[in-house]
Amino acid sequence: MLDTTNPQYDKWQPIWKKCRDAIDGQEWVHEGGETYLPSPSESWSNKFYNSYKLRATYFNACGRTLDGMTGLIFRKKPELVYPAALEPIINDIDMAGSDLMAFAEQLVDELGRVSRVGILIDYPSTQTIGLTVAEAQTLGLRPYATIYKTESILDWRYERINNKQMLSMVKLKECKEVQVDEFEYKSVDLIRVLDLFEGRYRVRVYEKKESGYVQVGNDLFPLMNNAPIREIPFIFDSVNGLDSDIKKPLLLDLVNLNISHYRYDACYTHGLLFTGLPTPVFFGVILDDNDKINLGSTEALTFSNPDGHAEYLEFKGQGLQELREGLSKKEQQMASLGSRMLSPEKRAVESGEAAAIHRSAENAVLASLAHSASSALTRTLQWLAMWARASEEVSVTLNTDFMPKEMDANMFRELTNAYLTGAISYNTYFFKLKEGEVIREEVQEEEEQERLEVQGLSGITGE
Repeated sequence: MLDTTNPQYDKWQPIWKKCRDAIDGQEWVHEGGETYLPSPSESWSNKFYNSYKLRATYFNACGRTLDGMTGLIFRKKPELVYPAALEPIINDIDMAGSDLMAFAEQLVDELGRVSRVGILIDYPSTQTIGLTVAEAQTLGLRPYATIYKTESILDWRYERINNKQMLSMVKLKECKEVQVDEFEYKSVDLIRVLDLFEGRYRVRVYEKKESGYVQVGNDLFPLMNNAPIREIPFIFDSVNGLDSDIKKPLLLDLVNLNISHYRYDACYTHGLLFTGLPTPVFFGVILDDNDKINLGSTEALTFSNPDGHAEYLEFKGQGLQELREGLSKKEQQMASLGSRMLSPEKRAVESGEAAAIHRSAENAVLASLAHSASSALTRTLQWLAMWARASEEVSVTLNTDFMPKEMDANMFRELTNAYLTGAISYNTYFFKLKEGEVIREEVQEEEEQERLEVQGLSGITGE
């Protein structure tokens, strides 16, 4: 059937959903109900369980960690190399207003969530004979890139073609909005099938009807420079490179621990509610159905039975303390699994060498993610450059310098002395100041020289 999925997809889809819900936060986790928070008792009513669930707090360590990871990758601008012919495409790479930077951030976010994503470079099927590249772009007859979440990649297949293992089929799930009347729209499911037919790249689109999926329009054979495309311009990207195999999500261990912490919090909060307030207890008192006892400092209690008395029952056990300690332990484990972003910095205690060792493991994970995304973005630009007939080099390199290298006063003084005594050039001096983040990343050497001249300090540049 058209909507059947790859066996790997079926295995991992529930895990992807769990990761997304855990990262998105409390509303999504609460909506998951007993999937994430089983009811402590089968006898509980829905109303009682919902109260139990709503009292529980989900501490979103997963979302915070992902934000920190992407923030470190994009704390410096990517290094871009591309020809001028690609400038209009770079500024609107998806023909929806997103520039390459926004596109890269979306790609990294997807890799961080589920460790897998796809990119389709969509080419026009209309011939552009007689048009220049600029004219074709003006008419919208140019390629664009679209990111597909891993859940949208239903199935895929490889075949050996011309003694080369090539992607031969991809099924993509899409959705479009169809206008019902002036104010109402409805969502319609689509499946886009990309394959190689008689050696040519073919696109077919199917729309879901009551009777099943029906093809919309004719088979499309996109063109590049008015010639058929001989391979499918779809890029799989995972945390381990341009690979279609499904990998374990980077944050899965943290996700599982975060949900466990949520369950502990539910038990702890429930316990506080039912044991935190003292409960009045009456001994030797027999009440009729219509009798009532008023409590409070302005009320007096009298009992006909001389042995009757009243007292408050208060919780004195250690169960809640153990739950509280369990919560703290899980928070420490989440800090270890996620990153030190989840725990306070100890700059006064930890040496620079110790800090570097502490960061090494998480930096390795971040570097893998950044390198993989860089490869996918570079491959995307290569596809776009082929359409623009640009033979120049293209590349995208995301930042892998994750931690600020703050230059201390002694190092700054030594560098300045070295420059002033002629031991190093101004170019080297400027580079080291930039590396030490004394000078902002985007500032160029010429700009800094101009600023010095304006301040009457041109002598520092050696002029």
